[in-house]
Amino acid sequence: MQFRLSVLLAHFALLLSFTHVFAQDTTPPTGTLFFDTFDHVDQAWQPVIGTWSVSNGTYGNAATGGDNFTIVTGYDGVGLHGLGSDKIEAQEFTVSARMRNQGTTDAHLVGLVYGYQDPRNYYEVVISALGAVTMRTVMSGVAVDENIPTQLNLPRNTWVGIGVRWQQGHTTLSINGIPVTSASQPEFTSGRAGLVTHNTVGRFDTVDVSVPFGDQGFFELFDSTHGVAFAPQSGQWVIESGIYRNDAVQATSITLAPVDTGTHGELGDTVTYTFRALMLNPYAGAGNLVGIVFNYESSTRYSEVVFSPTGVAKVNRIVNGVASTIATASYGGTRNVAFDVALEWNQGIASVLVNGQRIFTRVLGASPSATPRGSVGLITHWAPGRFDSIEFDHGIFGACSKTFSSSSELPTPASGTWNVSGGTLNSTAVGPSDIVAFSQDCKGNDVGQDLGSNFVYGARLRNEFGAAGNLVGLVYDYQDTGNYYEVVFSSTGSVQLNKIYQGVRTTVATATHSIPRNTWFNAQVVRTDNQTDIKINGSTVILNVQQSELRSGTVGVITRWTKGHFDNVSLTDQPDRPPTELEL
Repeated sequence: MQFRLSVLLAHFALLLSFTHVFAQDTTPPTGTLFFDTFDHVDQAWQPVIGTWSVSNGTYGNAATGGDNFTIVTGYDGVGLHGLGSDKIEAQEFTVSARMRNQGTTDAHLVGLVYGYQDPRNYYEVVISALGAVTMRTVMSGVAVDENIPTQLNLPRNTWVGIGVRWQQGHTTLSINGIPVTSASQPEFTSGRAGLVTHNTVGRFDTVDVSVPFGDQGFFELFDSTHGVAFAPQSGQWVIESGIYRNDAVQATSITLAPVDTGTHGELGDTVTYTFRALMLNPYAGAGNLVGIVFNYESSTRYSEVVFSPTGVAKVNRIVNGVASTIATASYGGTRNVAFDVALEWNQGIASVLVNGQRIFTRVLGASPSATPRGSVGLITHWAPGRFDSIEFDHGIFGACSKTFSSSSELPTPASGTWNVSGGTLNSTAVGPSDIVAFSQDCKGNDVGQDLGSNFVYGARLRNEFGAAGNLVGLVYDYQDTGNYYEVVFSSTGSVQLNKIYQGVRTTVATATHSIPRNTWFNAQVVRTDNQTDIKINGSTVILNVQQSELRSGTVGVITRWTKGHFDNVSLTDQPDRPPTELEL
C-alpha cells in the first residue's frame, strides 16, 4: 500500500518555532584520535615523499613535482579504538583539514589521504588549483575517480575545508562542512590518514582525525541506498519508495534503530533523547496498533507507546511477556491518516507528543528495568505499519502547533491580500507574487531572522486555478520580498525550485507531480546547511540541490497569479549531528 499523507502533519512537532531547540547533551559523543593546528612539529607526522615542514602555523610540502605524502603514525583517543595504535582500526571515522593549493592548473592537486597502506595503495580526496574536487581509490598505483569532480567557485590559492567520513566501506565527502557526494570504498578496512600533494606546493592547517562512539543522532528519510541500518527483530520490514514498512500482520513486529540507551556507567551513554517517527496505520480495528518501542531488552521485556486507529494511545510496559498499561490518552488519529510521534526519554521518564501536542507528560514507571536501558525503534501489533522521516538525537525538544483555526492567527502579509477562514490561510488577490512570511513563534514572540540552516518545513496546499502560470508554494530563508528561496507548484504538474536574489528570480531545479487542480496536497522543504530536498505527499521529487546565497531568514507561503489555500504549516529545527556533517 502506498504511504499517502491525507493531511500534512505537524512534522516532528515543532511548529513555527524559529529559535534553536533547547536540549541537554545535544552533541553526539565524538573522540579525537589526532588533532593538529601546527603550532609546532608533531612527532606523529612521518613524511613519506617530499619535503614537509611547519611554517607560520601551517604545514606544507616544498616539492613541486610528483606525488608527495606525509602520514600520521600515532593515534591516541582515550578509551577509544586506536589507543596507542599506528593506524585507524575503527569501522567509522572522519578526516578533515583546511588546505590551500598554490598551483595554477587542474593537474596541480592537494588533498587528504585515508585508508593509507603505502604510496601505491590508499584513498584520497584532492582539489585542483582551479577548484575541481575529486575522490579517488588508488590500488597498485592506479587511480580510479569515484565521482565526477565537484567544481568550486573559488579564487585560486584560497583556503578551503575538505573532509571525509568513512563508514564501513562507504565514504561521504564534505566541502566547507557541506556534504556534496559519496562513494563506495570497501577495499581498505584499516590504515592511516595524512596529506598529499601532486605536482604542486600546498599548505595545510587544522588536521582532525575523529571517531564516533556512543549513540549518534540521525535523520532518516529512506530515500538513499546508504542510510540508517535498522535491525528487525520480528516481522517483515522493507524499504520501498522512500517508506519503511512492515508487511507482516502478526501479534508483534519490532525493528530497532542503531541506538542503545541507558545508564551503563560508560563514557558516551545516552540518558536523554528524542525519537521521532511519521507513521500510518492502514487497518481500522482497535487492536491494530503502530508505535514506538523503547527500553527494549528482549522480545519479552520492553516498553512501548502504541496507537490504535480508533484514536486511543497507550504507554505499556512488558515484563516476562506480560503487558501492563501505565497510561492512556486520546490522540485524534484514524485509519490511513499519517501522524507524527515524538518520544522524549529523560533518564527514566517518558513523555509523548502527537502532531506537536503533548498527550503524555512525564510518565513514571515506563521502564521494565530498575535501571532504564535498552534499544529504541518501531513496533506494530496486528497491523502492517508505514513509517517515514525518523529522527533520533540527544536532548529534549520543545513543541507547539498552528492550524489556522481562528481569524486571530492571520499573520501580516508581505504582499497581497490574505485571510483566515474555514480553518485555512487563504490568498485572495490574484497577484504576481503574494507572500506571507511567518515572523512569530507559536506564542507570538517576534523571532525575525532566527531560523538557522537545518530544518524541515512543510504545509498543506491547494491551488484553485489550473493554468501553468498559476502557482502555489512555500518560501524559505526569506529575508525580504527581493531575497528568498521558493518551491512552487502548478496544477499542470510542474515543480520549480527558484532563487530570488536581489529581486531576480532564477530557476535552479525542476520536477513534476500529479496533483490535480483544486486538490489538497502536502509539500516539504528539507534543508541541511546549503542542501535542499523537496518532498510531495511524502515522496522526494527534488534531491540534493546546493543553495548557498541566503544563509538565514524565516519561512512562509506564496501564490502567483492564483487563489491559494494553506493549512498545517510546520517547521522543525534540526540540530547539528557531527560527525555526519564535518565542521571545518
